[in-house]
Amino acid sequence: MPASAHEITRADIIPDAEFAGQRKARRAALLPVKQKRRVALGPYCTFYFESFETMLFQIQEMLLIEKGGEAQIADELAAYNPLVPNGSELVATVMFEVDDDVRRTRLLNSLGGVEDHFQLRIGDDAVAGVQDSDHERSREDGKTSSVHFLRFPLNREQIAAFRDPTVQLMIARRQINANVVSVNRQKWIETLRDATAEFTALLSASAVFKMTRKGGVLDEVANNLALLEKVQRIVLVQYKIRLLINPTEPDHRRFMDAVDSALKRVQADVELDMAGLTADIETITKSAQAILKREWTRVKRGD
Repeated sequence: MPASAHEITRADIIPDAEFAGQRKARRAALLPVKQKRRVALGPYCTFYFESFETMLFQIQEMLLIEKGGEAQIADELAAYNPLVPNGSELVATVMFEVDDDVRRTRLLNSLGGVEDHFQLRIGDDAVAGVQDSDHERSREDGKTSSVHFLRFPLNREQIAAFRDPTVQLMIARRQINANVVSVNRQKWIETLRDATAEFTALLSASAVFKMTRKGGVLDEVANNLALLEKVQRIVLVQYKIRLLINPTEPDHRRFMDAVDSALKRVQADVELDMAGLTADIETITKSAQAILKREWTRVKRGD
């Protein structure tokens, strides 16, 4: 069937046994086509722009899996034909995909009515996404569905301009922005946590090395490539932490002061002040825990 076809008919459907034999090859052939039609919009929202081929394959899959025979075919045609573009529109399956159940529920609860905020920008035109009228996607309590079906009707001028690379896909700016901030804050938390853990581990290893060496530490570092790499690594992690923290916040400054102090103690070419280093590490740990706890609370609130 040519790609310009706009409706799947009974004549396009092949028997389950025949499809089973072709399934692997057809899936492989369709994969690069689907990849080109997949558009990620932010960390959680993905558009899958449909076609005759993608919908025909989906119908054949449903028939093979459910084995409903002839009686099922009419139902599948009725369900999936509306998602085949009619020649002057784009049709997309939109999915909000989050692996964690708690975060997925929180996200969907914050996106009630999102189906009214999808736009395709072509030049100066904003083409609003039209929701499939047969499916109510947001509940009265404000929770939206994880799956939406949209069509973007285009006029001739918009179709001609569609190949322009400045075409933009947009979605519910007001609602999505808060969730993007929350996602970025979570990544920041994970990065600071990992950097702090690595820094304290390197500090402990450096302290052990310094206490077991009677000669000059700097001379030993200069003559030991593996040790030099560890010293360079701990300095790198120190600066990574410095770039992550906000020096205008008191607890961030206290945290960074302890990081700097601890590193100076293990770098100094004098006997290690173990009591001072232990106090610095304690401050680093408690300060990091307080900072991370506060930021994680904001993530859970969706701030």
